[in-house]
Amino acid sequence: MATLQDTIAEMVPKTHICTKSKRWWTKELTQLRRSANKLGRQASKLSDCPYHKVYAKHADAAKLYHNTLETKAMTLERLVRKGGGTRHMDSTQIHLSTGNGWR
Repeated sequence: MATLQDTIAEMVPKTHICTKSKRWWTKELTQLRRSANKLGRQASKLSDCPYHKVYAKHADAAKLYHNTLETKAMTLERLVRKGGGTRHMDSTQIHLSTGNGWR
């Protein structure tokens, strides 16, 4: 048993949870957000060409990011309703912290 605990302490990365940490946030969400923001900046720079293909790419990337975020929020809300997954949060706090309704 001690060998297992030593291996876990050595190999598993430690996370530092602070008051502003979002346990449900993933690297996938970070990549999607960055991609959507980058395409949004490119679209903004090309505002004189309203039919440029970057507008469609930005819209697709923003929809994908938003849909993924909504899916994560709904999954987390279901976990809270079942009584597992998160401590110290009710569904109202999750709804507010996930960014639902940001449009």
